[in-house]
Amino acid sequence: MTCYDVLFSQLLLEYAKIDKVDAVIQIASWRSLAWRDYPGMNVGTDTYYGYLWDTVMPAKSATNQVWIIACNAVGAHGVTGAHFWGGSGLWAPSGVNLLQASHVNEELLIIHNVDIKGQRALEKDDFNYAMDFESIYRPIHGKRAFTRIKG
Repeated sequence: MTCYDVLFSQLLLEYAKIDKVDAVIQIASWRSLAWRDYPGMNVGTDTYYGYLWDTVMPAKSATNQVWIIACNAVGAHGVTGAHFWGGSGLWAPSGVNLLQASHVNEELLIIHNVDIKGQRALEKDDFNYAMDFESIYRPIHGKRAFTRIKG
């Protein structure tokens, strides 16, 4: 997937439930600096996209029960000076973050000895979200979509 694609729920749902992928590779350039303010609640952040990155990756991997291997730009852009969040890493189908790089400095992450298929099968034995999903939603014939309508 590329950059912002991970936020489109239907796309990842198709990969997980129709294509039955074990893992998704996410390549991105998410900025870190963006302001979101909720003054009535005395809450605000200047690293909105970074916050989003750190919450979306585990949520999407757990919801869709897929591995997410994500690489995000880090540091300052050479021309514009815009800062990128970094935080590249590996999220298991459970949503657990197994490895994550710095949000500030460039780092080389080396991932090895990860039994993607085997671990995914173990996690399915423990709790199979797909079974719950399939008990409610059915694929629409000839489409890459689902419905709850019986037919």
